[in-house]
Amino acid sequence: MRWQDVDLWNQQLTIGADADTKNSHHRVVNFSAELKSLVHEMADNRPRDSSFLFPSPQRGERDIHAKSLRESFTLVRVAAGLSWAGFHDLRRFFVAQCVIEGLDFMTVASWPGHSDGGVLVGKVYGHLADAHKARMAEGLPLLNKS
Repeated sequence: MRWQDVDLWNQQLTIGADADTKNSHHRVVNFSAELKSLVHEMADNRPRDSSFLFPSPQRGERDIHAKSLRESFTLVRVAAGLSWAGFHDLRRFFVAQCVIEGLDFMTVASWPGHSDGGVLVGKVYGHLADAHKARMAEGLPLLNKS
């Protein structure tokens, strides 16, 4: 990702703006409060001569990106003390947290790039929302009590 793919004003990231994604489609992800804080911290601390969010640690004088997401991810895992975590572990954790928090499946599906409108999210993670479903049912007005 390049810094030009970060819209600090609208608080959005465009992932795959260059169409270099698994399905060749870009997607826009809105900032959460934590992501906003992280992106601003990254912006404040970034090398000013780099256009990349994740510049190569071996870039020297050249403005080159990390060779792969795996290279960047390895550096982040080490820094965070999460050597056991794989890319898909974090992807699954993120989707599961969204479901547990009660976000609608269509929105959740769009962030990791699912094009099925949330069907896969519902099939794989839908059971995690049982407590949310119970809370929603408690507040559902079936009869007009006025």
